[in-house]
Amino acid sequence: MKVAVLALLLVLGGCAVLDTPADSASPPTAPDAVKPPPPPRPATPVPARVDPARLQGISGEQAVAMLGRPQADEPQQLGRLWRWRKGACVLTLALYPEVQGGGLRVVASDFTGTSDPGACLGAMTRPGAGDGR
Repeated sequence: MKVAVLALLLVLGGCAVLDTPADSASPPTAPDAVKPPPPPRPATPVPARVDPARLQGISGEQAVAMLGRPQADEPQQLGRLWRWRKGACVLTLALYPEVQGGGLRVVASDFTGTSDPGACLGAMTRPGAGDGR
C-alpha cells in the first residue's frame, strides 16, 4: 500500500506541474507600451503666388504657355474671352487683336470664386511658367 500511495503522490505531483501555465516559467511581460503616433502626412505644397498684374499685356501665346489651353473660349465683337478654372477659382482673360501683327493681347483679367487672385493664379500656372517672365 505504501507503494500505491507513493505512486499516487507522484502522479498528483506530476499533474500539478502540468496544470501550471507554461507562461509562469517565463518572465512577466511589461504592459503594452504606448504606440508612437503615425508619421505625419506629407504637407500639400502651397502653390507659389503669382502677381496677377503679370497677365496685363501678354500675348495669347504667352497666356497659353503660362496656363495651358483655355477651358472656355467665347468670341466677342472684336476679341475673345478665355476662361480657366481651378477648384472654385475662375480666371477670365479678355484678349483683343494687336494693332500691328494680328495676334491677340490680354487687355483685362478677372478672378472670381477667390479672395486671393495671386494664389489662384499660382495654382493655375504651369510649373516653371510663373517664374521671372
